[in-house]
Amino acid sequence: MSRTIWKFIPEITDSINIEMPKGARVLHAEAHGDRQLQVWAEVNPNTYTTNRELRVYGTGHPMPDNPGRYISTTFSGPFVWHVYEPAATS
Repeated sequence: MSRTIWKFIPEITDSINIEMPKGARVLHAEAHGDRQLQVWAEVNPNTYTTNRELRVYGTGHPMPDNPGRYISTTFSGPFVWHVYEPAATS
């Protein structure tokens, strides 16, 4: 299996949806400019794409008891964002 790391640049919102190859492993997220996020994922480029969701919570904002897998914390100007990948639901 051939794997590589890809970068995605979605806008920062509460819920981010990214098309990436099935089975991708999100590695890190970091603010980039105003309202953009850089997201790196380990992918198999030979598989079909699927929609992945990330959730972004600002410091002090409400979040669920089980937000999912923590990805990273990053800064965008005066804001601090905490990025999680919710657990997959069936």
